[in-house]
Amino acid sequence: MSRMKKRVQRQKRKRADANDTSAADVSTQDIEEHQGQLIERGLDENLHIICVPPPDLDWNREFQVIEQTIIQKGGEMSHLKRALPTRSPAEIVQGVPFWYKNLINAPGYALYVYKPTECNNWVHLLCAMWTPDVMFADSVTMKPVEGVGSLPLSRYESRCSICDEVKGYILSPMSHCKFEHPRHGSLGFLPRKRAASHRGKVKSFPKDDAKKPVHLTAFMGYKAGMTHIVRELDRPGSKYHKREIVEATTIIETPPMVVVGVVGYVETPRGLRSLTTVWAEHLSDEVKRRFYKNWYRSKKKAFTKYAKKHSENNGQSIARELERIRKYCTVVRVLAHTQLRNTSLKQKKAHLMEIQVNGGSVAEKVDFAHGLFEKTVDVNSLFTQDENVDVIGVTKGKGYEGVTARWGTKKLPRKTHKGLRKVACIGAWHPANVMFTVARSGQDGYHHRTELNKKIYRIGNGADKASASTEFDTTQKAITPMGGFPHYGVVKNDFIMIKGSCPGVKKRVLTIRKSHQIHTSRRDLEKVTLKFIDTSSKFGHGNYQTAAEREAFEGPKKPPVVYY
Repeated sequence: MSRMKKRVQRQKRKRADANDTSAADVSTQDIEEHQGQLIERGLDENLHIICVPPPDLDWNREFQVIEQTIIQKGGEMSHLKRALPTRSPAEIVQGVPFWYKNLINAPGYALYVYKPTECNNWVHLLCAMWTPDVMFADSVTMKPVEGVGSLPLSRYESRCSICDEVKGYILSPMSHCKFEHPRHGSLGFLPRKRAASHRGKVKSFPKDDAKKPVHLTAFMGYKAGMTHIVRELDRPGSKYHKREIVEATTIIETPPMVVVGVVGYVETPRGLRSLTTVWAEHLSDEVKRRFYKNWYRSKKKAFTKYAKKHSENNGQSIARELERIRKYCTVVRVLAHTQLRNTSLKQKKAHLMEIQVNGGSVAEKVDFAHGLFEKTVDVNSLFTQDENVDVIGVTKGKGYEGVTARWGTKKLPRKTHKGLRKVACIGAWHPANVMFTVARSGQDGYHHRTELNKKIYRIGNGADKASASTEFDTTQKAITPMGGFPHYGVVKNDFIMIKGSCPGVKKRVLTIRKSHQIHTSRRDLEKVTLKFIDTSSKFGHGNYQTAAEREAFEGPKKPPVVYY
């Protein structure tokens, strides 16, 4: 006896035990005859659905009931036409009662399904029609079709996963991926190309609040290197609460910046537009170099004519421009540059940027900016310890990379033809284009990135011989490790120590911006108390924190030099 016949008999016995009289007994001969009728009517034989209607069924009345039901549900007949695998409108009328059997609860129907496929859920036909994201798979080819599939007979009297009704027309939704396969690489950073500027650009400054005092919102520094610290975690609920933890930190040297100008912006329907710029009377050569491509061959005449405006007519033209900013502008930003000559870097051309002035009225902003002309601004006047800041910069360049390194795609098996660090399929035949979402090889690194919420662990001065000392480690030691920071040198100026890493290589200019967010969590408001700052050599396996410690342990390497 075939498997289908056994299922039919088992289903009959089950219904008889449950005193279910809604379905009529169907013989194997009736099933085979009706299957032929369905095929002749144009229905897809691969669906393998057999339905025996009562002999006195009124097809026209049946179709009217279905049409009224669909209209009551707010649908259109076009939904039903798309869901039924028929070939003409005339065949739709004849085919509808088979597909719509249990929803109208017409007595005398018996439904049998064979050649089942595995599935996880079943749905009513109309439930599926009102749910556009439900797709169905053919029971033989296993390809998605606009219609229905088949389901094991044992799941006939189950619960619809959409409307939660126990009895209904059973359909098999299309199968889904049985394994997790998230895409590799974020599309939010496209295009992955080289940054237009070497300096990190502030795309948006923190929101202005006139109730706060006037203050600057950003600063620039140079990445010196990394070290690690030891501190006691103060985080109730954590298993490391009141225990010592080791964390990586980054040292950013931030020599004082010099304010040399002010810019006023007017709000327009197309965004901010600059109204005017006022420069200081005296500008150093390192910022003038920023306006020349070849400094030593130039005449070095930049800003010589503009500087005369400060002395002509008691500086009336300068005062007039400042008054225009007070009258028309809503956003005020200062022009400030770094002092590279104070660092260990060889570059002589200073980095110049606009820093937005927040707080107070526009007049107070202009007076604040004008009062800073030709004056230095220290990093500790902007940021404080335990504050969360954003770091903007350009990442380390990697050059041209393949998909495995650039996007993190999975390597193909070892025996793959013509390489295995590739994407096996880059798209369908049609559309005859490679979609932008497909991982491709190309430029990796040297991208403009903004990293949020970097907690400041310490603000100090590199010239201080105790800048790396703590309350628990009283050894006199500066923040510069033994031998200097690799590929950077000695930190001579103010510095900030932030938690974790930040974009860029050593010596790269970074922009430190006040955070946009309002921090309220315990993690963000935690007071950090450093117990130990590592100053051992970063070039190799350093064991000694200071040169004196090494000499005390190993003894002097050379005899002391005696001058006569």
